[in-house]
Amino acid sequence: MSEEIEGAAERFARTVERLREELRAVAAAVAPGREPRSEERTDDRYSVSGRTGKRFAMSLLLSDVPYGTAAPVAADALRAAGWRTEPGEGFGGHPFVKATRPAGERELFEASVGAAGTTLRISGMTPVVWIQARWVRPPRAATQETLTPGHRLCGTCEGWGSCPTCEGLGFLDSRQCPECGLGMDCPDCRGTGQEPVPGSPRPCRQTPACPATPCTRSRRTGHKPEYVQYEASRPAHREHAPGAAGPPSGQRREFDDRT
Repeated sequence: MSEEIEGAAERFARTVERLREELRAVAAAVAPGREPRSEERTDDRYSVSGRTGKRFAMSLLLSDVPYGTAAPVAADALRAAGWRTEPGEGFGGHPFVKATRPAGERELFEASVGAAGTTLRISGMTPVVWIQARWVRPPRAATQETLTPGHRLCGTCEGWGSCPTCEGLGFLDSRQCPECGLGMDCPDCRGTGQEPVPGSPRPCRQTPACPATPCTRSRRTGHKPEYVQYEASRPAHREHAPGAAGPPSGQRREFDDRT
């Protein structure tokens, strides 16, 4: 439901390669001739408007390199490459060097140099590069013309079927939607876009060949009912009786009419 931003994938690849080169240069300055162990990952990111982006992070690990002697060398190498450095303090009071470098008007590369036991860790991450454009809400699940008899548009999503808070994305500013919890459907109508009109017959889900009328409860009532199904001596099961609830609480209904 979104489209790729022109040139974004290529820009992300260049950003990743730039970070790799600069962190490896720092590692080479700290421990010449040593090949550090590398850890890399790429995370998906989401904006409040639904843009989809990527952020790359990597760490270079050098064993048996004392932090006390390596940190000043690493800080000098970062500053020489255009990074701004400052001292920091981590958990337990452990010192580290943190660094930032502008990558645009409001974007920053981030890096740090710290120690994990006797292992020096040189880490960094790229700014978020937006790959996909603004999220487009899925088409309406129901309109006035397509409503099931005895139903009206859902009062929560107004017929969209998708979550009214995140518009079907499932995320808000890189966090799961507090309304649908990544369900993406409207939590009230469960994606149908419609709800029963109070007092009207509701769909009969237990007897597909219900002799009353399709998609109504098994019993009709009124001044002159055509028939009443449960007139036999055998008692009616509660799930077929008037006033019974729909699916058990927490059980999701399945619908096949959405694309």
